[in-house]
Amino acid sequence: MEVISSRKNPKILHLMSLRLAKNIKKENLFVDEGFKNLLMALKNHMVKEIYTVKPFSLDDDKIKVYQISHEVYEKVSCLVNGDGFIFICQCFLSNQNLSDKVVYLDDVQDPGNVGTIIRSCLAFNIDMVILSTKCASIYNFKTLSACKGSQYQIKIMVEDFKNIVNRRKENQFIISTCLSSDSIYLEDLFKINKYIVVFGNEGKGISKDIIEKSDFKVKIPISNIDSLNVSVAAGIVLYHLEN
Repeated sequence: MEVISSRKNPKILHLMSLRLAKNIKKENLFVDEGFKNLLMALKNHMVKEIYTVKPFSLDDDKIKVYQISHEVYEKVSCLVNGDGFIFICQCFLSNQNLSDKVVYLDDVQDPGNVGTIIRSCLAFNIDMVILSTKCASIYNFKTLSACKGSQYQIKIMVEDFKNIVNRRKENQFIISTCLSSDSIYLEDLFKINKYIVVFGNEGKGISKDIIEKSDFKVKIPISNIDSLNVSVAAGIVLYHLEN
């Protein structure tokens, strides 16, 4: 296999271009890194091209594999101590049918929070995560890094809330996490099997329109501080809903 040793190689320039949101949207492709993530993405048939500093082969001829030099890898990788694998994936599907257990992220801005919540969703058996169009991008490298591969093991979609609220399943309740005066404590919420639980923006919380459409508003009992980081709150809420 010929080794690509120049950053100006057209394949490398294309790879680097897919770090930009406008190109991700245009081509419906994004870049991720790491061998473990690659294996999970391959399992879900999302991989289009693989770039690696190590000899690597696949039985699938449809997936192109390119060997690159260490110097090229160091220039195109976002990892401090990467394992030598970068790959291009097809973007996550849109307009999917809603699952029974859904987490909706309403304009969560920090990529680390978005990725951490997605990882928690996988841990607590949530079927789907939906990001609002103003959320930190699922394709942001910091988001993908925080996901730790969970993005390939759970359904992910980007869509505004108004487009999904009328697609709920029968007896699927909307639960908003907020500090409203009429919010109930999480422990007082009865067991719900089908739900869309909403977590809001780090500063502004959940939008008024979503709160008005909610069947339940819940809060976590805390002391000494006003609020919790949204990813911490999500972990607590999801643990309670699933136990």
